Amino acid sequence: MGHPYAESAVAEAAAAERMKRRQAAAEAAERPVAAPPAAAPEPGGKADPEARPDPMPARRRTPAPSRAAVTNRSKARQLLTEGLQALRRREFNGAIAAFQRASEADPGSAQAFFQLGNAFFQRGFQRGTPDRADADDTQRALEAYQTSMALDPELKGLGEPFLLYHGMGQCLESLGRYDEAAEQMRRAAKAAPHNPMPMLYAAELRHRMRDMKKSAENLHQGVLRARRIGAYRSMAKLVRSHPQFAGMLRLPQNRAVLDAYDKVEAGKLAEGQAMDQVEEQLGMRDALRDTVREPADESRARIVAAPRADPRIQELLEQADGDFKWRQFRRAIVGYEQALREDRTKGSLDGAQRASVLERAGAAYRQLGLTNEAVQTLERSAQEGPRNPSTYYQLALAYSTAGQFTSALNALDKSFRHAQGALELRKTLLLARTDTELEPLRDLPAFQRMISTYALRARARVP
Repeated sequence: MGHPYAESAVAEAAAAERMKRRQAAAEAAERPVAAPPAAAPEPGGKADPEARPDPMPARRRTPAPSRAAVTNRSKARQLLTEGLQALRRREFNGAIAAFQRASEADPGSAQAFFQLGNAFFQRGFQRGTPDRADADDTQRALEAYQTSMALDPELKGLGEPFLLYHGMGQCLESLGRYDEAAEQMRRAAKAAPHNPMPMLYAAELRHRMRDMKKSAENLHQGVLRARRIGAYRSMAKLVRSHPQFAGMLRLPQNRAVLDAYDKVEAGKLAEGQAMDQVEEQLGMRDALRDTVREPADESRARIVAAPRADPRIQELLEQADGDFKWRQFRRAIVGYEQALREDRTKGSLDGAQRASVLERAGAAYRQLGLTNEAVQTLERSAQEGPRNPSTYYQLALAYSTAGQFTSALNALDKSFRHAQGALELRKTLLLARTDTELEPLRDLPAFQRMISTYALRARARVP
């Protein structure tokens, strides 16, 4: 189907990702930096007259690039431009020739090899699906992508690294290397956390691998991402009409996902009810990534039906819970905070109830990406209700997102320690293994030891 992110009906997802990266780059550029050392000017640029002298001895300075090297890089940039123009015109042979010459002019250019991989990928996948792709083009695309990664392991020079992971995943799938393909799809989903397409391609791959449960889980995650950016209808149409994805709908669980959210789009079903239906169909409530976990029934009952609950406070909390369920997180936060303010003089909520309200507010802050506010609010919740495993789990997510990995591990340990029974412990373990916010922790030995320890305890407990 050509390049899926350039031509699919849900290309707005990639556009949103690009806009987010550009905004982050602009903010970083405006941030003041204290006394930077002088840097060599870019080829063709002018030296900064305000720059300080290099304090390093001359013998240790990095030599300036030769005139020939500068010329070659300039030529490579020109060839990259020509290749991209040819690619937009779908002139794949011309694009490949231009990118090959660019990689020869500047063999250290990760961008040149990345674009060469894209050109081979798009030419090889003209017939639309991995099983119909040209094997030679697929192999050459994979080799070019791998060279790009070797030159720039962190992919800092690529504006959209998830496209490289996606291309590698599709190529590996076409070559029958499914486990490796799944790893690249996981990386694509992590690199583009708001884009639904990596999840959709992962669902198709898992269906091909006969892993039906993961296929449905990934499709559900893709649907939730698509709804967040207003692209659900386009995505659902693509799944039903394109041959690469339509076969997935032979699986009842995958049909159930789309059927449930079709009703949401038509106004016949609330989103929270759709989540419940899908999770029950999959047989694993509360175990999907990217979902907003509803408060425990008993926790909500304590807030709404407490004997001393003031009618005004009860009304505010019910409205805020409704806003939360419909993903109106800013409105939910306003409602929760207003309820807490008004309750200061009324005293109708006890400590456990206040803790539950604060937990919901903290979860809403986290969903909005306001990590500092989420951490502060969830820490207050933990002080009010110090043995609530759900609060500690939300704290672990917030700490991990903020890069505070030691604090995240400590909070996660408390969420396991205070789990009520084997079933809740197993659910929390499953979430910890799958939630994207905890991805940075999973390679840490402390995380792996913790998971192993509590998994043994969960098996030892009577369900």
